[in-house]
Amino acid sequence: MTDIEPFDIPDAPGDDVVAIPEDEHVTQANAAKLKAVYDKCVQKGKDRAAKMDAVARAAGARTEAHIKTLADRRALFEKFYGSAMQDWPKSATGRVMRTTWTAATKDSFEYLATPIPDEGAILLWNAEREDGEKLSNSDILFHQYRLAASDEATDKDVTDYVLPLMNYMWTENAGAGEAIELYQYMIQLNPARDNTVAVGPRVSGSPDYYALLGATNGSAPTYLVLDHCMDLGIAGISQIEVGPLTDMTYRFTRS
Repeated sequence: MTDIEPFDIPDAPGDDVVAIPEDEHVTQANAAKLKAVYDKCVQKGKDRAAKMDAVARAAGARTEAHIKTLADRRALFEKFYGSAMQDWPKSATGRVMRTTWTAATKDSFEYLATPIPDEGAILLWNAEREDGEKLSNSDILFHQYRLAASDEATDKDVTDYVLPLMNYMWTENAGAGEAIELYQYMIQLNPARDNTVAVGPRVSGSPDYYALLGATNGSAPTYLVLDHCMDLGIAGISQIEVGPLTDMTYRFTRS
């Protein structure tokens, strides 16, 4: 099992694009600080990409050990977590799956996602993990996807998992951790000079791709690949698309 690396995507602050006030003077010291954050994320993104590549190269048919791990994690999920569908107007489906740890100390410790198996997609609205939880974020997202794709008649045996291949993960307003400083630096790179992060795809191998992959919120899609590449038919992340409100779409490559 890979190391757990928590991530946190807070609720959207509204319709405001992450931006630096136009009258703010970016000092040389601040510019250097932002560049250092960007460079750090780039290096971390390269490390994550290398890990995904190594895992994908080593992956083959699911072994007995892998199937046992799946069964053990599913047992923990069913024993220590509860999931329920709720209305969610912001979602294209109008619904969201809310999963919580039974020992959570606050309501804010929750996983809000809209799995859409027919599209091979999962829309992630919020994920806040509490210390001491039994499973990693990637396991929670995997089982949310499994629940959405299955029913009692087809979901009895872990050895029979045949889930729809995952195509992409979308995250709302991905502004956790060092992301604000990262975006502030990326704003300076936008040739449009419109005080926003440039919208559009960042392809694998580009500096911006590695920076976004290495940011806190790049953990979720990365660990889906590392922990569940054989179960979801994914081998890596081909590109990261930046949306108008710094929402992110992570496109998976096929295994």
